[in-house]
Amino acid sequence: MIPKQIQGLIQAHRKNRDRKTFAKSLRHVTVSKVATLAGSTYETVRNSVELEQDHLLRRRAIRRIISRMKALKNGKPVDIAEDLIRELIWAKYTRKDPIPEIYIERVGKSIYKYQVLIARFQNTFHRKPSPTHASDLYDILSFEIERILSPYFIHDSLANIQYSNLVHLNLVRDSKLAEKYTSIQTYINVHKTINKFDSAIIKYYMFSNAFPFWAKPNGQQMDTVVERFEGVLSDINKHLEYKIKNKQYKEFIRQSIPLKILNNTIAGNLDNAEAILDSKQKRDKYILETCSREYSAIRKKIRVTMVKTIVYLFITKMGLAFLIEVPYELWAHGGIDNYVPLLINVLFPPVLMAIIASSFRIPAKRNNEAILQVVDRLMDPARLQYKNDGMARTRKRPFLFFMFKVFSNVLFFIVIGLITFVLREYLRFSYISIAIFVLFLSLISFGALKTRNIATELVIVPIRGSIFTPMIDTIASPILSLGKQLSEGVAKFSPIPAFFDKLLETPFKSFLMVFEEWNSYVREQREEIV
Repeated sequence: MIPKQIQGLIQAHRKNRDRKTFAKSLRHVTVSKVATLAGSTYETVRNSVELEQDHLLRRRAIRRIISRMKALKNGKPVDIAEDLIRELIWAKYTRKDPIPEIYIERVGKSIYKYQVLIARFQNTFHRKPSPTHASDLYDILSFEIERILSPYFIHDSLANIQYSNLVHLNLVRDSKLAEKYTSIQTYINVHKTINKFDSAIIKYYMFSNAFPFWAKPNGQQMDTVVERFEGVLSDINKHLEYKIKNKQYKEFIRQSIPLKILNNTIAGNLDNAEAILDSKQKRDKYILETCSREYSAIRKKIRVTMVKTIVYLFITKMGLAFLIEVPYELWAHGGIDNYVPLLINVLFPPVLMAIIASSFRIPAKRNNEAILQVVDRLMDPARLQYKNDGMARTRKRPFLFFMFKVFSNVLFFIVIGLITFVLREYLRFSYISIAIFVLFLSLISFGALKTRNIATELVIVPIRGSIFTPMIDTIASPILSLGKQLSEGVAKFSPIPAFFDKLLETPFKSFLMVFEEWNSYVREQREEIV
């Protein structure tokens, strides 16, 4: 007997398929091939300077476009919707889901709803919403539009199943977190892990939970939202700002893996899903086949991410080697008399990236056995008892913890000192070259480790290291810590995405829009003549 929640997941897959099939039968929005080539090229370059997961790119593009158009402030909603959809088609964000023309009106209605909210708020309180809350509304609207363009029945079903399975485990326990908020943090981190949603998308779900009628509010309900939405958004942001411990987050990831495998098995065998899941022998066979495919996909994803990371670091950071190091050598020595530091700073990072990122191996046999066991429990509610075995409590010893912290800080200076000594004495690096080397070493090490950790998205068993692992981890820890801080700082303050968004995108997209209008005009004239 298939559990009710799993039956709901199967039906969600079929609803997704039926909606996509129906959408393909309708008349679609079309654009010129030249505009598509130009728009997709721009978007590819734009995305290369800002690392982001592929499934989030379209939603973020929608957010960027409606913000640039000031969609909440002015303009006819239907016109904004049409221009938005054309831009998404130019960028090839709709290849898998061609957009029917009737969606223009639906998107326009969503935009109009938010415009009414802002207008009523201003009339009621005689002021504009704060910049933070206005930004929140753009986030929420962007995902509402995304859901119009592509169905999210499967994502919703997965999140509901996982939340109901994990909420009682209290994975987010923390002395700093009030008991009444643990279920909210569980909800947030379920969405982050089972569907890999970002904060903007989770805002949409939490806002919709606060205002269940928001899909189609009547006049009285709109007044309720006007009165309360700023307070609701402030609370949502506070909940999203709270960060659980990394170990807790990894446990959420680990707990989500078997359900993801089961979901992918359903997706690949939708027509006979019930027959497969009802038989343990068939189910195990297809689950193992799915695991094998997912392992191959993860290896490919690591390779692609590795290349994207190298390109990203080259564009945004490795240029420093030429912008700073070469001018310094010319100024300090009148020329470059030692090319070794320059070559090392240029060639070493990608080589290190490739070595670290490709060094992980998935323990397939042990992992498959563990996944099958959890899937069996998912298929039998009477046996379903998630275990919080990845979150064993550790006794707190304040003095010992303090000493470890001191040792880590001392070790950081020792490691940096040794690197400086070797580079200075044996390879004749200047201090500028050493600083750039340490910068790249830390950034690449952290980036490579994050890339390698993609493989752990499918691993629920403990990873066994070698006898050298503790020693390597101890030495690498200071470099990785520095890389994490630098990476977060660079991502936050990098001027390149802002350069694209503020200076390039508006004139470029305006040119494409005029080109499209001209192309449409010429086509109409030709049809009249013929």
